[in-house]
Amino acid sequence: MPHNEKHSGIILTTSKGVVFFSRVATSAFADFEIVDTTTIDRSARLSALTSEWDVLRKAVGLETRFNSPAAFLNRARKYQNHQYGMHPFAILDSISDRLACVVIGEIGRDKRSHGAGPMSFRSVNLTKIRVSESGVIHNAQQESLIRVFDVISRLLSEGSIDVFEILDVIKGTQCHDFACLALGKWRSTQREKNRWQVILVDSKTGERLVRNSSKTRSDFRRRDKKLAHEFDGDLVVETVSRTEQIDYFIHEASKIVLQSYQAGLGIGVREGDEAYRDYLYELASEGVLRSYLLRGKGRPIAYLQGDLQGRVYRPWATSYLEDFKEFRPGIVLWVRVINALADEGVEAVDLGWGDAAYKEQLGNRRLETVDLRFFRGGWRSSLEYWVDRSLLEIDRRLRLILNENGVFNSLRSIWRDSILKRAR
Repeated sequence: MPHNEKHSGIILTTSKGVVFFSRVATSAFADFEIVDTTTIDRSARLSALTSEWDVLRKAVGLETRFNSPAAFLNRARKYQNHQYGMHPFAILDSISDRLACVVIGEIGRDKRSHGAGPMSFRSVNLTKIRVSESGVIHNAQQESLIRVFDVISRLLSEGSIDVFEILDVIKGTQCHDFACLALGKWRSTQREKNRWQVILVDSKTGERLVRNSSKTRSDFRRRDKKLAHEFDGDLVVETVSRTEQIDYFIHEASKIVLQSYQAGLGIGVREGDEAYRDYLYELASEGVLRSYLLRGKGRPIAYLQGDLQGRVYRPWATSYLEDFKEFRPGIVLWVRVINALADEGVEAVDLGWGDAAYKEQLGNRRLETVDLRFFRGGWRSSLEYWVDRSLLEIDRRLRLILNENGVFNSLRSIWRDSILKRAR
Protein backbone atom coordinates (compact mmCIF):
# COMPACT_ATOMS: atom_id res chain seq x y z
CA MET A 1 0.00 0.00 0.00
CA PRO A 2 1.45 3.43 -0.90
CA HIS A 3 2.78 5.47 2.04
CA ASN A 4 0.40 8.35 1.40
CA GLU A 5 -2.60 6.09 1.95
CA LYS A 6 -3.66 5.60 5.54
CA HIS A 7 -6.39 3.56 7.18
CA SER A 8 -9.11 4.88 9.43
CA GLY A 9 -11.85 2.81 10.99
CA ILE A 10 -15.22 3.24 12.70
CA ILE A 11 -17.27 0.62 14.52
CA LEU A 12 -21.00 1.31 14.76
CA THR A 13 -22.83 -0.73 17.39
CA THR A 14 -25.32 -0.66 20.27
CA SER A 15 -24.57 0.54 23.80
CA LYS A 16 -23.94 -3.05 24.90
CA GLY A 17 -21.87 -3.62 21.78
CA VAL A 18 -19.72 -0.63 22.73
CA VAL A 19 -19.02 -2.35 26.06
CA PHE A 20 -17.95 -5.54 24.27
CA PHE A 21 -15.70 -3.76 21.77
CA SER A 22 -14.22 -1.47 24.42
CA ARG A 23 -13.36 -4.55 26.45
CA VAL A 24 -11.50 -6.15 23.53
CA ALA A 25 -10.08 -2.95 22.05
CA THR A 26 -6.66 -3.30 23.67
CA SER A 27 -4.43 -3.52 20.63
CA ALA A 28 -6.79 -4.98 18.03
CA PHE A 29 -9.10 -2.00 17.71
CA ALA A 30 -6.76 0.67 19.06
CA ASP A 31 -7.07 2.74 15.88
CA PHE A 32 -10.82 2.24 15.42
CA GLU A 33 -13.35 4.73 16.73
CA ILE A 34 -16.15 2.86 18.55
CA VAL A 35 -19.46 4.68 18.21
CA ASP A 36 -22.83 4.02 19.85
CA THR A 37 -25.44 4.38 17.09
CA THR A 38 -27.77 6.26 19.43
CA THR A 39 -25.21 9.04 19.90
CA ILE A 40 -25.15 9.87 16.19
CA ASP A 41 -28.64 8.68 15.25
CA ARG A 42 -30.19 10.95 12.60
CA SER A 43 -27.05 13.12 12.56
CA ALA A 44 -25.31 14.47 9.47
CA ARG A 45 -22.30 12.28 10.23
CA LEU A 46 -24.37 9.09 10.30
CA SER A 47 -26.07 10.14 7.09
CA ALA A 48 -22.69 10.59 5.39
CA LEU A 49 -21.42 7.21 6.63
CA THR A 50 -24.49 5.28 5.54
CA SER A 51 -24.51 7.06 2.19
CA GLU A 52 -20.93 5.91 1.52
CA TRP A 53 -21.88 2.43 2.69
CA ASP A 54 -24.83 2.27 0.29
CA VAL A 55 -22.72 3.56 -2.62
CA LEU A 56 -20.07 0.89 -1.95
CA ARG A 57 -22.47 -2.07 -1.90
CA LYS A 58 -24.12 -0.88 -5.12
CA ALA A 59 -20.76 -0.32 -6.79
CA VAL A 60 -19.62 -3.90 -6.06
CA GLY A 61 -23.01 -5.41 -6.90
CA LEU A 62 -23.74 -6.82 -3.46
CA GLU A 63 -27.12 -5.38 -2.49
CA THR A 64 -29.07 -7.65 -0.16
CA ARG A 65 -31.65 -7.08 2.54
CA PHE A 66 -29.05 -8.25 5.07
CA ASN A 67 -26.35 -5.66 4.40
CA SER A 68 -28.14 -2.37 3.81
CA PRO A 69 -27.37 0.46 6.25
CA ALA A 70 -31.09 0.94 6.89
CA ALA A 71 -31.51 -2.72 7.90
CA PHE A 72 -28.48 -2.50 10.19
CA LEU A 73 -29.71 0.65 11.94
CA ASN A 74 -33.18 -0.82 12.42
CA ARG A 75 -31.63 -3.88 14.03
CA ALA A 76 -29.35 -1.74 16.20
CA ARG A 77 -32.38 0.20 17.50
CA LYS A 78 -34.21 -3.05 18.20
CA TYR A 79 -31.33 -4.49 20.23
CA GLN A 80 -30.32 -1.23 21.90
CA ASN A 81 -31.82 -2.15 25.27
CA HIS A 82 -31.02 -5.87 25.23
CA GLN A 83 -28.64 -6.78 28.01
CA TYR A 84 -27.68 -10.26 26.85
CA GLY A 85 -27.05 -12.21 23.67
CA MET A 86 -25.54 -11.00 20.42
CA HIS A 87 -25.41 -7.32 19.47
CA PRO A 88 -25.14 -5.96 15.91
CA PHE A 89 -22.10 -4.06 14.72
CA ALA A 90 -20.69 -2.65 11.50
CA ILE A 91 -16.97 -2.10 10.91
CA LEU A 92 -16.29 0.62 8.32
CA ASP A 93 -12.67 0.71 7.15
CA SER A 94 -11.47 3.55 4.94
CA ILE A 95 -8.28 4.16 2.96
CA SER A 96 -7.34 7.81 2.46
CA ASP A 97 -10.82 8.82 3.67
CA ARG A 98 -12.58 6.62 1.09
CA LEU A 99 -14.68 3.73 2.35
CA ALA A 100 -13.08 0.47 1.20
CA CYS A 101 -14.65 -2.25 3.35
CA VAL A 102 -17.75 -2.80 5.49
CA VAL A 103 -18.19 -5.83 7.74
CA ILE A 104 -21.63 -6.34 9.29
CA GLY A 105 -22.12 -8.88 12.07
CA GLU A 106 -22.87 -9.57 15.71
CA ILE A 107 -20.75 -9.70 18.86
CA GLY A 108 -21.58 -11.21 22.23
CA ARG A 109 -21.96 -14.43 24.19
CA ASP A 110 -23.97 -17.21 22.62
CA LYS A 111 -24.76 -20.91 22.90
CA ARG A 112 -24.96 -22.62 19.53
CA SER A 113 -27.66 -25.21 18.91
CA HIS A 114 -26.51 -28.49 17.36
CA GLY A 115 -28.79 -31.06 15.74
CA ALA A 116 -32.53 -30.71 15.12
CA GLY A 117 -35.84 -31.34 16.88
CA PRO A 118 -35.69 -33.74 19.86
CA MET A 119 -32.07 -34.61 18.99
CA SER A 120 -30.82 -31.04 19.42
CA PHE A 121 -28.59 -29.76 22.21
CA ARG A 122 -26.89 -26.48 23.03
CA SER A 123 -23.16 -25.95 23.30
CA VAL A 124 -21.17 -24.12 25.98
CA ASN A 125 -21.51 -20.35 26.28
CA LEU A 126 -18.85 -18.65 24.13
CA THR A 127 -17.89 -15.11 23.21
CA LYS A 128 -17.99 -14.82 19.45
CA ILE A 129 -18.13 -12.59 16.44
CA ARG A 130 -20.48 -13.76 13.71
CA VAL A 131 -20.66 -12.35 10.18
CA SER A 132 -23.67 -13.62 8.25
CA GLU A 133 -24.64 -13.80 4.58
CA SER A 134 -23.34 -10.90 2.43
CA GLY A 135 -21.89 -9.31 5.56
CA VAL A 136 -18.56 -8.43 3.93
CA ILE A 137 -18.61 -5.64 1.34
CA HIS A 138 -15.29 -4.52 -0.11
CA ASN A 139 -13.82 -2.91 -3.19
CA ALA A 140 -10.71 -3.99 -5.08
CA GLN A 141 -8.35 -2.61 -2.40
CA GLN A 142 -7.34 -5.87 -0.72
CA GLU A 143 -5.43 -4.18 2.12
CA SER A 144 -8.62 -3.14 3.84
CA LEU A 145 -10.06 -6.66 3.84
CA ILE A 146 -6.79 -8.14 5.09
CA ARG A 147 -6.62 -5.52 7.85
CA VAL A 148 -10.07 -6.44 9.18
CA PHE A 149 -9.30 -10.17 9.23
CA ASP A 150 -5.96 -9.48 10.94
CA VAL A 151 -7.85 -7.61 13.64
CA ILE A 152 -10.15 -10.64 14.13
CA SER A 153 -7.08 -12.90 14.40
CA ARG A 154 -5.62 -10.65 17.09
CA LEU A 155 -8.87 -10.89 19.06
CA LEU A 156 -8.56 -14.69 19.01
CA SER A 157 -4.88 -14.43 20.04
CA GLU A 158 -5.71 -12.18 23.00
CA GLY A 159 -8.54 -14.46 24.09
CA SER A 160 -11.03 -11.60 23.68
CA ILE A 161 -13.28 -13.87 21.61
CA ASP A 162 -13.54 -17.67 21.50
CA VAL A 163 -14.97 -18.13 18.01
CA PHE A 164 -15.16 -16.18 14.77
CA GLU A 165 -17.86 -17.26 12.32
CA ILE A 166 -18.25 -16.05 8.75
CA LEU A 167 -21.22 -17.65 7.03
CA ASP A 168 -22.22 -18.34 3.42
CA VAL A 169 -18.93 -17.28 1.85
CA ILE A 170 -18.48 -18.13 -1.83
CA LYS A 171 -15.42 -20.35 -2.23
CA GLY A 172 -12.59 -18.89 -4.27
CA THR A 173 -13.55 -15.26 -3.68
CA GLN A 174 -11.18 -12.75 -2.07
CA CYS A 175 -13.29 -12.80 1.08
CA HIS A 176 -12.93 -16.59 1.38
CA ASP A 177 -9.24 -16.70 0.47
CA PHE A 178 -8.15 -13.83 2.71
CA ALA A 179 -10.16 -15.12 5.68
CA CYS A 180 -8.44 -18.50 5.35
CA LEU A 181 -5.05 -16.80 4.91
CA ALA A 182 -5.30 -14.34 7.81
CA LEU A 183 -6.92 -16.85 10.19
CA GLY A 184 -5.20 -19.99 8.90
CA LYS A 185 -3.27 -20.66 12.11
CA TRP A 186 -6.49 -21.27 14.05
CA ARG A 187 -8.37 -24.55 14.16
CA SER A 188 -11.37 -24.31 11.90
CA THR A 189 -14.39 -26.15 10.55
CA GLN A 190 -16.06 -25.71 7.18
CA ARG A 191 -19.66 -26.56 6.34
CA GLU A 192 -19.91 -26.77 2.56
CA LYS A 193 -23.17 -25.94 0.79
CA ASN A 194 -24.37 -25.51 -2.77
CA ARG A 195 -26.31 -22.43 -3.83
CA TRP A 196 -28.26 -22.39 -7.08
CA GLN A 197 -29.01 -19.32 -9.17
CA VAL A 198 -30.84 -18.56 -12.40
CA ILE A 199 -28.74 -16.08 -14.39
CA LEU A 200 -31.07 -14.19 -16.72
CA VAL A 201 -28.67 -11.75 -18.41
CA ASP A 202 -25.24 -12.24 -19.94
CA SER A 203 -22.88 -10.10 -17.82
CA LYS A 204 -20.68 -9.25 -20.84
CA THR A 205 -23.24 -8.53 -23.56
CA GLY A 206 -26.24 -7.57 -21.43
CA GLU A 207 -28.40 -9.84 -23.58
CA ARG A 208 -31.08 -12.13 -22.18
CA LEU A 209 -29.84 -15.71 -21.80
CA VAL A 210 -31.44 -18.92 -23.02
CA ARG A 211 -31.36 -20.59 -19.63
CA ASN A 212 -32.21 -24.24 -20.24
CA SER A 213 -31.86 -26.91 -22.91
CA SER A 214 -34.58 -27.22 -25.55
CA LYS A 215 -35.67 -30.50 -23.93
CA THR A 216 -36.07 -28.87 -20.51
CA ARG A 217 -37.94 -25.89 -21.97
CA SER A 218 -40.26 -28.29 -23.81
CA ASP A 219 -40.89 -30.13 -20.54
CA PHE A 220 -41.75 -26.83 -18.81
CA ARG A 221 -44.27 -25.95 -21.54
CA ARG A 222 -45.82 -29.40 -21.38
CA ARG A 223 -46.30 -29.20 -17.61
CA ASP A 224 -47.82 -25.72 -17.90
CA LYS A 225 -50.33 -26.89 -20.54
CA LYS A 226 -51.20 -30.00 -18.56
CA LEU A 227 -51.94 -28.02 -15.38
CA ALA A 228 -53.86 -25.36 -17.31
CA HIS A 229 -55.97 -28.10 -18.93
CA GLU A 230 -56.94 -29.31 -15.45
CA PHE A 231 -58.59 -25.91 -14.91
CA ASP A 232 -60.04 -25.57 -18.42
CA GLY A 233 -57.33 -23.08 -19.36
CA ASP A 234 -58.10 -20.74 -16.42
CA LEU A 235 -54.61 -20.66 -14.89
CA VAL A 236 -53.20 -17.25 -13.95
CA VAL A 237 -50.40 -15.76 -11.86
CA GLU A 238 -51.16 -12.75 -9.65
CA THR A 239 -48.34 -10.42 -8.63
CA VAL A 240 -48.44 -8.95 -5.12
CA SER A 241 -46.15 -5.96 -4.57
CA ARG A 242 -48.25 -3.20 -2.94
CA THR A 243 -49.13 -2.65 0.71
CA GLU A 244 -52.88 -2.84 0.07
CA GLN A 245 -52.45 -6.38 -1.31
CA ILE A 246 -50.64 -7.86 1.67
CA ASP A 247 -53.57 -8.94 3.86
CA TYR A 248 -55.20 -10.51 0.80
CA PHE A 249 -52.00 -12.38 -0.06
CA ILE A 250 -51.49 -13.67 3.49
CA HIS A 251 -55.09 -14.91 3.62
CA GLU A 252 -54.83 -16.73 0.27
CA ALA A 253 -51.31 -18.13 0.75
CA SER A 254 -52.12 -19.41 4.24
CA LYS A 255 -54.83 -21.62 2.70
CA ILE A 256 -52.10 -23.38 0.73
CA VAL A 257 -49.80 -23.71 3.75
CA LEU A 258 -52.56 -25.27 5.89
CA GLN A 259 -52.85 -28.09 3.34
CA SER A 260 -49.11 -28.65 2.96
CA TYR A 261 -46.34 -30.24 5.04
CA GLN A 262 -45.33 -26.70 6.11
CA ALA A 263 -48.29 -26.62 8.51
CA GLY A 264 -46.81 -29.59 10.38
CA LEU A 265 -43.51 -27.73 10.77
CA GLY A 266 -45.12 -24.42 11.74
CA ILE A 267 -43.47 -22.57 8.86
CA GLY A 268 -44.65 -20.70 5.77
CA VAL A 269 -47.18 -17.89 5.44
CA ARG A 270 -49.81 -17.86 8.19
CA GLU A 271 -52.42 -15.42 9.40
CA GLY A 272 -52.04 -13.72 12.75
CA ASP A 273 -48.27 -13.27 12.57
CA GLU A 274 -48.03 -9.49 13.00
CA ALA A 275 -44.23 -9.35 12.79
CA TYR A 276 -44.34 -11.15 9.44
CA ARG A 277 -47.09 -8.84 8.20
CA ASP A 278 -45.14 -5.77 9.27
CA TYR A 279 -42.07 -7.06 7.44
CA LEU A 280 -44.05 -7.47 4.21
CA TYR A 281 -45.41 -3.93 4.63
CA GLU A 282 -41.86 -2.64 5.03
CA LEU A 283 -40.72 -4.39 1.83
CA ALA A 284 -43.77 -3.21 -0.10
CA SER A 285 -43.23 0.37 1.10
CA GLU A 286 -39.67 0.19 -0.25
CA GLY A 287 -41.01 -1.08 -3.59
CA VAL A 288 -39.06 -4.37 -3.45
CA LEU A 289 -41.73 -6.91 -2.45
CA ARG A 290 -42.50 -9.50 -5.13
CA SER A 291 -44.97 -12.21 -4.14
CA TYR A 292 -46.95 -14.41 -6.50
CA LEU A 293 -50.11 -16.53 -6.40
CA LEU A 294 -50.91 -19.23 -8.94
CA ARG A 295 -54.67 -19.60 -9.32
CA GLY A 296 -56.64 -22.30 -11.10
CA LYS A 297 -60.27 -21.21 -11.71
CA GLY A 298 -59.81 -18.71 -8.90
CA ARG A 299 -58.47 -21.26 -6.42
CA PRO A 300 -54.99 -20.59 -4.98
CA ILE A 301 -52.84 -23.64 -5.69
CA ALA A 302 -49.28 -22.33 -5.25
CA TYR A 303 -47.47 -19.26 -3.92
CA LEU A 304 -43.98 -17.79 -4.08
CA GLN A 305 -42.68 -14.99 -1.90
CA GLY A 306 -39.51 -12.93 -2.07
CA ASP A 307 -38.05 -9.50 -2.66
CA LEU A 308 -35.82 -7.65 -5.09
CA GLN A 309 -32.34 -6.91 -3.79
CA GLY A 310 -30.70 -4.72 -6.38
CA ARG A 311 -31.22 -6.56 -9.66
CA VAL A 312 -31.48 -9.97 -7.98
CA TYR A 313 -34.73 -11.63 -6.91
CA ARG A 314 -34.35 -13.59 -3.68
CA PRO A 315 -37.31 -15.86 -2.85
CA TRP A 316 -37.67 -17.12 0.69
CA ALA A 317 -41.05 -18.91 0.94
CA THR A 318 -42.98 -21.15 -1.43
CA SER A 319 -45.49 -23.99 -1.34
CA TYR A 320 -48.24 -25.66 -3.35
CA LEU A 321 -51.34 -27.80 -2.83
CA GLU A 322 -50.42 -31.47 -2.51
CA ASP A 323 -53.65 -32.40 -4.34
CA PHE A 324 -52.03 -31.22 -7.59
CA LYS A 325 -48.58 -32.64 -6.91
CA GLU A 326 -48.55 -34.77 -10.09
CA PHE A 327 -48.81 -31.57 -12.20
CA ARG A 328 -45.79 -29.91 -10.50
CA PRO A 329 -47.58 -26.59 -9.79
CA GLY A 330 -44.47 -25.27 -8.04
CA ILE A 331 -42.38 -25.64 -11.20
CA VAL A 332 -45.15 -24.09 -13.32
CA LEU A 333 -45.27 -21.05 -11.04
CA TRP A 334 -41.47 -20.77 -10.90
CA VAL A 335 -41.10 -20.76 -14.69
CA ARG A 336 -43.82 -18.16 -15.18
CA VAL A 337 -42.35 -15.93 -12.46
CA ILE A 338 -38.79 -16.22 -13.79
CA ASN A 339 -39.97 -15.21 -17.27
CA ALA A 340 -41.89 -12.25 -15.81
CA LEU A 341 -38.84 -11.14 -13.81
CA ALA A 342 -36.68 -11.34 -16.93
CA ASP A 343 -39.19 -9.07 -18.71
CA GLU A 344 -38.92 -6.68 -15.74
CA GLY A 345 -35.15 -6.39 -16.20
CA VAL A 346 -34.08 -8.56 -13.25
CA GLU A 347 -30.63 -10.04 -13.86
CA ALA A 348 -30.70 -13.12 -11.62
CA VAL A 349 -32.86 -15.24 -9.34
CA ASP A 350 -31.20 -16.68 -6.24
CA LEU A 351 -32.76 -20.07 -5.45
CA GLY A 352 -30.82 -20.46 -2.21
CA TRP A 353 -29.00 -23.43 -0.72
CA GLY A 354 -29.50 -27.12 -1.23
CA ASP A 355 -29.74 -29.56 -4.09
CA ALA A 356 -33.51 -29.93 -4.35
CA ALA A 357 -34.46 -31.35 -7.74
CA TYR A 358 -36.34 -28.22 -8.82
CA LYS A 359 -33.29 -26.03 -8.13
CA GLU A 360 -31.07 -28.16 -10.33
CA GLN A 361 -33.76 -28.15 -13.02
CA LEU A 362 -34.28 -24.39 -13.00
CA GLY A 363 -30.78 -23.18 -12.15
CA ASN A 364 -27.98 -22.51 -14.61
CA ARG A 365 -25.31 -21.55 -12.10
CA ARG A 366 -24.18 -23.39 -8.98
CA LEU A 367 -22.09 -21.61 -6.36
CA GLU A 368 -20.04 -23.49 -3.80
CA THR A 369 -20.37 -21.72 -0.47
CA VAL A 370 -19.02 -22.45 2.97
CA ASP A 371 -19.62 -21.56 6.61
CA LEU A 372 -16.21 -20.90 8.21
CA ARG A 373 -15.68 -21.12 11.97
CA PHE A 374 -12.33 -20.34 13.60
CA PHE A 375 -11.61 -21.37 17.22
CA ARG A 376 -8.99 -20.15 19.68
CA GLY A 377 -7.37 -22.37 22.33
CA GLY A 378 -8.95 -23.06 25.72
CA TRP A 379 -11.17 -25.93 26.82
CA ARG A 380 -14.51 -24.29 26.00
CA SER A 381 -13.69 -23.39 22.42
CA SER A 382 -11.80 -26.69 21.99
CA LEU A 383 -14.88 -28.62 23.08
CA GLU A 384 -17.04 -26.66 20.65
CA TYR A 385 -14.52 -27.30 17.86
CA TRP A 386 -14.51 -31.07 18.34
CA VAL A 387 -18.31 -31.25 18.61
CA ASP A 388 -18.71 -29.19 15.44
CA ARG A 389 -16.08 -31.17 13.55
CA SER A 390 -17.56 -34.52 14.60
CA LEU A 391 -21.11 -33.60 13.64
CA LEU A 392 -19.99 -32.28 10.27
CA GLU A 393 -18.17 -35.54 9.56
CA ILE A 394 -21.20 -37.63 10.59
CA ASP A 395 -23.44 -35.52 8.35
CA ARG A 396 -21.01 -35.83 5.42
CA ARG A 397 -20.75 -39.61 5.70
CA LEU A 398 -24.50 -40.13 6.06
CA ARG A 399 -25.23 -38.01 3.00
CA LEU A 400 -22.57 -39.86 1.02
CA ILE A 401 -24.04 -43.25 1.91
CA LEU A 402 -27.62 -42.19 1.22
CA ASN A 403 -26.77 -40.54 -2.10
CA GLU A 404 -24.70 -43.49 -3.26
CA ASN A 405 -27.64 -45.80 -2.62
CA GLY A 406 -30.10 -43.40 -4.25
CA VAL A 407 -32.34 -43.20 -1.19
CA PHE A 408 -31.78 -39.61 -0.04
CA ASN A 409 -34.63 -38.10 -2.11
CA SER A 410 -36.88 -41.06 -1.26
CA LEU A 411 -36.35 -40.51 2.47
CA ARG A 412 -37.03 -36.80 2.03
CA SER A 413 -40.35 -37.58 0.28
CA ILE A 414 -41.32 -40.04 3.04
CA TRP A 415 -40.48 -37.41 5.66
CA ARG A 416 -42.61 -34.78 3.89
CA ASP A 417 -45.55 -37.18 3.52
CA SER A 418 -45.44 -38.15 7.19
CA ILE A 419 -45.46 -34.49 8.27
CA LEU A 420 -48.35 -33.78 5.89
CA LYS A 421 -50.42 -36.63 7.36
CA ARG A 422 -49.85 -35.36 10.90
CA ALA A 423 -50.75 -31.80 9.83
CA ARG A 424 -54.07 -32.99 8.39
